[in-house]
Amino acid sequence: MKAGRYQEAAAHFKQAINLDKSQYMACGNLGAALLLDGEYNQALDVLQKLTRRYPRYKRGQALMRAALKAKYEHDQQDQREIDG
Repeated sequence: MKAGRYQEAAAHFKQAINLDKSQYMACGNLGAALLLDGEYNQALDVLQKLTRRYPRYKRGQALMRAALKAKYEHDQQDQREIDG
């Protein structure tokens, strides 16, 4: 995925998944693209489904941890901005 083209990449991964629901690597890549695009909730949704369906897929687990950490850090930054 080239920098800044995460939405385009996500669209392609969604197409691949729609063609074949068992494309677990495409699901992982979709989660990664969403995460890199700052779509934390969508990334978490995709990655939670992936890790439930394929619990032994190590990359899926790693992406899930990264998404949880990124969302937490983003939420903390938002809270700091609110608190002033």
